Parts: sequence; structure tokens; C-alpha cells
Amino acid sequence: MADCYFCLRPATDTHHIFQGAYKKASERHNFMVYLCRDCHNKVHMDKAPRILLRQMCQQEYEKVFSRKELLVMDFDMMADKHPILIDLMGICACMTHASREGRQVALGYIKNILKRERIPMDSILPEFANILAINYEGAKA
Repeated sequence: MADCYFCLRPATDTHHIFQGAYKKASERHNFMVYLCRDCHNKVHMDKAPRILLRQMCQQEYEKVFSRKELLVMDFDMMADKHPILIDLMGICACMTHASREGRQVALGYIKNILKRERIPMDSILPEFANILAINYEGAKA
């Protein structure tokens, strides 16, 4: 194993930069760092190093990929936790040629499903509106 990312001592652990429901996405995108046991414990107990690692991860990702691709990756991580998002994306894809009113109805439907499933809407609903090519502000359910 490599050296600890923070202190350069021999690493003993692999830390997933995005944990919990997003652990699989961290593995898929290699968002992991090697840490010694002491630094790994500190990362899990202190919010500051976790935020630092996430920010650095995003900066490195954006050197290769665009912010839009980062949003897609974020959607992938959310979809790991909420598979229904894949179905909702399919609805959007089918509705792209529908009338404006039809697309607004579809977005309202998606908003209601997100509420029912208790999926955070702040970041994802505007993306659905963007795919449907409608103004998010005008799409109240």
C-alpha cells in the first residue's frame, strides 16, 4: 500500500471520499485515498478534512471532466441510493418532443415522486427541468 495522503507514514487503510450510500460510486470513480489509521480516524471524527478531501477530489475531477459531467456523476451517485431516478430520467427522455405544457406536467409529476420518495430536490429537480428544456421556476406542481 502507498503512503498516507496526509502525513506520509505508511498507509494502512483506504478511505472512500464519498461514504455511505455513495461508497459504490466512490469505488467506481476511484474517489479514494490511502491513509494511516490515525489520519483515517481523524477524517471520520473531524468534518474539515472530509470537506478538504471532497473539494480536492472535485478539483481533480474537473481538470479532466466538465462540471456538467460532474453533475452526471453526482446523479449516478444519487441513483445508486435512489434507483427510481433512472426511471424518472427515462420519463424526461420520452418527453423531450412533447408540448411545453406536457413537459411542465411531466416535471410536476417528477417533483411529486421526489417528494413522496423523500429525495432531495434542490440539486436534482433543476437538472430534470433542464433536460425537459423548460424553466424550473415555471414548473410548480
